[in-house]
Amino acid sequence: METPRFRFFTALHLVQSTGRRAAGLREFLAVVREVEPESLCYHLHQAYRKYALAVPEFPTDFASWAAHDLKDPALAEKLAMLDLFGEGDLETLRGTLVRLLEGHVQETGEDRRVWPGDEFHFNRAVTVVVPTRFQADSLDELRKVLRTVDSGCVYYHLYEGRIRSGGRDDDFAVWLRQAARRPDLADQVARLDPFQLSHEAARSALLTILDQGV
Repeated sequence: METPRFRFFTALHLVQSTGRRAAGLREFLAVVREVEPESLCYHLHQAYRKYALAVPEFPTDFASWAAHDLKDPALAEKLAMLDLFGEGDLETLRGTLVRLLEGHVQETGEDRRVWPGDEFHFNRAVTVVVPTRFQADSLDELRKVLRTVDSGCVYYHLYEGRIRSGGRDDDFAVWLRQAARRPDLADQVARLDPFQLSHEAARSALLTILDQGV
C-alpha cells in the first residue's frame, strides 16, 4: 500500500491590532481577562515563530514585556514558566494566567506601570498557509527534505501543528503514526517540547529521531 505523501507548508502571519493596550499591571490583568482568545494565542504561542536560532530567557510576549518594560523580573519568570499546553484549551490557559496575575498583584501590593511608549499592545494574527514544492513519500524522503526546507516549515508543522491539535500530536507525529505506520517514532516526536527549542534545535531533534527509523 502506497504511503500518503507528507506535503510541506509554511505560513505567513498578518498581524492586526485589537485596539487594546495596557500601561500597567492592573490594566494588563483587566485586558487579559476579556481579550479575544486569538490575541492570547498570538502572544503566548505564536511568539515562538521568531526564534529560528535561539529561544530567549523570556520567550512569550507577555514574559518579555514584564521583564524589559514593566521591569518586574519576578513576574516575568512566572510568565515564562507557564505550561502552554498542560492547561488544555486557551480559555483554561486564560484562567491560569489570570490567577497568576491576580496572585502577583496581591503579593506585591503594587500597580507597577511603564513609561509612555512602552505600553503592551494586544495584537492578533491572521495565518495564511503557503504550500511549498517539497513533499515526501517515505520516511527516508521526509528525513532528506527536512534537512533542507526553510525553518518556517519546521515552525508551521511542529509548533503550529501542536497548537492546532491542542497540544497533542504535531503534523510530523500524525504522519509518522498514521501514514508511515511508525508509532514508535511518532511517540518520540510527540514527546518533544518545541517551546523549549529554537526552530533549528527542533529540526536537529527531529532528524535524530528520524535517523533511527531508516
